[in-house]
Amino acid sequence: SITIVSGVLNGRPVRVSEEKRREIVRVAKARNYLPNRIARSLVSQRSNTLGLVIPSIESRTYTSYTKHLEELCRKAGYALFITNTNDNLNLDIQNIEQLVERGVDGIFFVPSNEAYERSEEIISLLEGLPVPYVMVNRFFVNYMCDRVIFDSEHGGYEATAYLLENGHRKICCVMNTKNSNTGRARFRGYIEAIESFGLRVDPGYVIESPWTMLGGYEAGLKVMRTDATAILAGSNYVALGLRKALEEAGKRLPEDYSLV
Repeated sequence: SITIVSGVLNGRPVRVSEEKRREIVRVAKARNYLPNRIARSLVSQRSNTLGLVIPSIESRTYTSYTKHLEELCRKAGYALFITNTNDNLNLDIQNIEQLVERGVDGIFFVPSNEAYERSEEIISLLEGLPVPYVMVNRFFVNYMCDRVIFDSEHGGYEATAYLLENGHRKICCVMNTKNSNTGRARFRGYIEAIESFGLRVDPGYVIESPWTMLGGYEAGLKVMRTDATAILAGSNYVALGLRKALEEAGKRLPEDYSLV
């Protein structure tokens, strides 16, 4: 019967002889049979799939994050659907809706930078989801939900304090504070560290930059117009752009500038 065959192929206990069990497995292999997970999910109401929504698959941070998350999901018996938004709010909404339509059991969500400007739309969508979700790395300050985040403020503090402990007092902060909660948190850490050493934050050392190599490069040109001896870069890409600008100008790291 269909029930007996299904039970054998799915490893469930069924009343069948060992000889018949081996015959069922042999025929299934001969016909290259694979279980229909869609049909199975209709019965179990579970798809054993999870969805991931990230701003940029090209980002070093999210490439690493995605790799390790996929490995953990696989070990737990889940497949991971990965979607990319290019930091676009409309794609945030579209990808979440499509993942739900495809029957995922849950969603990992890293909102786009655009989402902060229209957070009401995303929050309304999240509150109506029929599946659980976890916000990762980025979050909305006034919206309480399950989330896993980095302590960016403490990170900004530790990085700045390290430069201060090594004798630097003129430290440029190259940060994205206009449209990034992460950048704003790291900047608060920078301020806290400067003030904890009895110093005042000099606005001339604070340089706004998007999270891009080009932004870091252009910030590097501005840094060299100050008398700073050290730089706090808000992200890896910003640091790479800074380094390129400094080296093109004949500056050496760490002899001329210390860079974190």
